[in-house]
Amino acid sequence: MTITARIEFEISNTFEEWEQGFYPMMRDARAAGIYEIYHGHEAVNPKKRMVVALVESPKIMDDFFKFQEAKVIATGHILESKKITIYNS
Repeated sequence: MTITARIEFEISNTFEEWEQGFYPMMRDARAAGIYEIYHGHEAVNPKKRMVVALVESPKIMDDFFKFQEAKVIATGHILESKKITIYNS
């Protein structure tokens, strides 16, 4: 069963800087079973980000953030601000 994950978080840099780190990291995410379908920022605050992804299980999402923590932080992602909401289809 595939789930949809909405990941909301804040960044410490600009949208453009964050994207430069985000796109290369998506190769690792796809290899783990995470498929990004949308990313954007809040209209009035570009430091507030949202990524929507299809994932096989919440454990895959948790494991990805655990094992890729240094790369995630290097994109400017503030880990303490991360909120993941899971949706079943």
